[in-house]
Amino acid sequence: ASLQIMGQASGPPARIIVGPNQRASANPPTGSRNEGWIVASPTDSLFLVAASHTGLTGGCATMVSRDGGSQWREVRLPGEADAGCFDPMTAAGPDGRMYVLYTGRVNPKYPTGTIRIWSTADRGKTWSGPTDLKTPVVPDHPRLTVDVGSGPHRGRVYVAWNEVSDGFIRNKYLIFAHYSDDGGKTFSEPSLFNIGEGGKLVITEPLVLEDGTLVLTYY
Repeated sequence: ASLQIMGQASGPPARIIVGPNQRASANPPTGSRNEGWIVASPTDSLFLVAASHTGLTGGCATMVSRDGGSQWREVRLPGEADAGCFDPMTAAGPDGRMYVLYTGRVNPKYPTGTIRIWSTADRGKTWSGPTDLKTPVVPDHPRLTVDVGSGPHRGRVYVAWNEVSDGFIRNKYLIFAHYSDDGGKTFSEPSLFNIGEGGKLVITEPLVLEDGTLVLTYY
């Protein structure tokens, strides 16, 4: 199928070609796959990385394709089972490095939970990580983006997240952000972005403008 995009200022209408559906994940024994994310490498459009919840099984899965989405396989990330998983996300850097984010659950090893980052620079053959972000309170719904613009922080990785509840200060709801300038190997200490009252704040997808300005939105 194809879709014409009308209303452009000049030139012929752009066309998006939509191919057949392809199963990206294995067929899980229970539950289903949901909250999926997919990203294409900016330096190799045939290399795709996707992630999703694994439904009732209580974890996450990462899938890769090296032929533009015709064939997929699931990959096991190093140490991914150590902290459990929810709210997965993927992102791509301007140099072709691809990132996967999982949110680790509270457990004896991670009493306040954790946010975990992996990356690959060789089309998913090997993965670096996980890098565990320091979270002073239990994190929820972390969102990931990379600066692909022409500003001074091109390639910087950003992670923003909200507190899962008002567990630190009663009726105060917190949003934090971190950044990495070394391809996700290390991240900054968390910076407090906002405090709200009267209801939980939930971070949405960050945006980096062409000049490097980071825009954080939430509801």
